[in-house]
Amino acid sequence: MGVQILLGLFKKIFNMKIPFHKMKKEDKLLELVKEYQKEIILLSNATALLGWDQETYMPSKAIESRSEQVSLLSSLIHEKLTSEKLFDAVKKLRNSKSVKEMIK
Repeated sequence: MGVQILLGLFKKIFNMKIPFHKMKKEDKLLELVKEYQKEIILLSNATALLGWDQETYMPSKAIESRSEQVSLLSSLIHEKLTSEKLFDAVKKLRNSKSVKEMIK
């Protein structure tokens, strides 16, 4: 499944509010996907902030450590986006009739 499909599904389910005590199997999968989405967004925002700082205020001698920071954050984002756990959850949700009805 492509990253664009994942991001499209993320946009549709991000604002869904599901009471924990009423969760069904699909609801738990939705919560898992929402948690992954939140972490990916936070890591991406941190990466963007580091990039902005690098272009504006960062001392020139800090480039090596900044490269390591951005590399680490990028690898964490990649791990989350390509996670089997996330892929399986999205695949199950995509095939679920009740979820298809929710995101129409």
